[in-house]
Amino acid sequence: MSEASKMIHKKIVLSVLIIAFVGITAASTWANFTVSAESGGNTLQAGTIGIKLYETTGAPFTVTDMIPDSTINDIRFHQLVWPQSGQYAVTVQNTGNLDASLFISDILTSDPSSLADHVALYYSIDGTSESPIKITSTPTDTKINIPAGGNRVLFFWYSYENDGDQTSEMGKTVDAVINFELRNPDTPVPGAGI
Repeated sequence: MSEASKMIHKKIVLSVLIIAFVGITAASTWANFTVSAESGGNTLQAGTIGIKLYETTGAPFTVTDMIPDSTINDIRFHQLVWPQSGQYAVTVQNTGNLDASLFISDILTSDPSSLADHVALYYSIDGTSESPIKITSTPTDTKINIPAGGNRVLFFWYSYENDGDQTSEMGKTVDAVINFELRNPDTPVPGAGI
């Protein structure tokens, strides 16, 4: 290597060192100010819905003189009543702190099973309704909203469909369970993602 190239090489190395030194010195003298604050003690609590049922009589309903409707395939509504207290009704109370939608379903069983197939239960918020709504085995949105702490009264009917010879059903019993559910209004209908 010639003397001139050694000199150029030294100048390059010296220039790189000077640039590195200036960069380090500049970085070490640069200041960045930061302040922060926290908002503590915050909480998120899920709301509640609760359900409590009050039956008019304080007891389940009983029908002992049920006969098939007089005409085949002609559905007649028979109101569930108690001789002592009048109409059978259930008050559904929302004991939670959120508004809720009321869903209703039933389970009807009998031996022979044809009896349960011929009997249907119905409900309405109007005790004098001439067209109550049929209750099915699938929880159905009644479109009744019960506000937090509020309640709604539902009245009930039954029908006993006549489809011909029902001799095998005489004296037999249908066991009926009515299910009431309160759901927050954003809950999807069963089968839609539940």
